[in-house]
Amino acid sequence: MSDQKREDQIRSIYEVIGYYCVKFQHLEQLMKDCIVSALDHGSYETQKSLYTFMKNNNGRKLLDNLRDIIHQIYASDTESLQKINAILGKVSSQIDYRNDTIHPFMFIDYLDEDISDKSEIEKLSVTRNGLTFSKTTISEIRNNAEILIVINTMLGRLRACISFRDLKPSDNLSLPSNW
Repeated sequence: MSDQKREDQIRSIYEVIGYYCVKFQHLEQLMKDCIVSALDHGSYETQKSLYTFMKNNNGRKLLDNLRDIIHQIYASDTESLQKINAILGKVSSQIDYRNDTIHPFMFIDYLDEDISDKSEIEKLSVTRNGLTFSKTTISEIRNNAEILIVINTMLGRLRACISFRDLKPSDNLSLPSNW
């Protein structure tokens, strides 16, 4: 394979990874927005302080905080909690996916074969048991980015329910049928 073709393939892989990372950043921002909406209803200064407080939180910590707050707000609304927990379960899965998939691809310049959307790409992960190799595909990463779009839509609707407490999540969160 020519150096230029190899470089073009690596660039296309990074483009898909970048697209996924942007959608994941939207997810993290929406979790922050939900937390701020739950804790403050009005003061710009308080909201700014809350965002400052959360600026270094990662996906897992944000999810844990959001889950705790949501369970306090909707403690007596089991129907809403059931839908919210389904959404937060998908968020958790994407956090795991991101950590297991994106970090190992920071160094893929070793590729020496033609890569297509369906080709398996080996990734190197550092685990408690040492170095491990696993595989994924470009189409899998792209599909997970599309899943994030749906999750982000659901989190946006949840934020509206939190902001306007008279909107019940059980009435305003219609989950996709394949959840």
